[in-house]
Amino acid sequence: MGFLPYGKVENKVETAFNISLVSSSYFDPNNPPKTEIMTAANSTINMINTFKYDSQGRLSKIENHTQKDGKNFEFTSFRSYEYEKGNICRENLHDEKGNITQFYEYNYDEKGNRIKERYKVCIFDGTPSDPKLYYETTYKYDNYKNPYQILAIAGPTFYTSANNMIEMKTVWYTDDSRTETAKQSFVYNDNGYPVKMKYDDGEEEYNY
Repeated sequence: MGFLPYGKVENKVETAFNISLVSSSYFDPNNPPKTEIMTAANSTINMINTFKYDSQGRLSKIENHTQKDGKNFEFTSFRSYEYEKGNICRENLHDEKGNITQFYEYNYDEKGNRIKERYKVCIFDGTPSDPKLYYETTYKYDNYKNPYQILAIAGPTFYTSANNMIEMKTVWYTDDSRTETAKQSFVYNDNGYPVKMKYDDGEEEYNY
């Protein structure tokens, strides 16, 4: 998927994956998973995501279609987005009938970094009028440029914020109530972009 030209109202991403590697329930002993690198020549499209945009060029909906019978695709669900001051304040997950089954609420700082996320469920444990809060996550950031911000076209997350996330703290309100905290740090180049990210289990390097 490339950049979205101004005024364009729809884009599409086609995805191919080895379904036998996704879940053990798809394992067929007579047709074991392929181990070679997937290419356009040896793979089949399994999923299609259609990205739709409003008159201001903002992402408004992502429709999901999955392969039904090896040939045709079936509409299965979609996500819709609500905005406040230019930022996504709520992301709704719908079933194929349009019912909201769960949603995320977001808050931002003055730079547009997502600083708080709440995940709520409208089915099983909650209802549309009284959704259940499953968890709440708060984020902290540095003051340097985030190279992944360019990927916000596919749906903004804390990965596509203006700055780089350095701490994530999640409080769970499920039966297994707990608090989890993850931290990471960066080394930057002269242009203000990270060239190395360090975390508990290792580090990653970036080249530009």
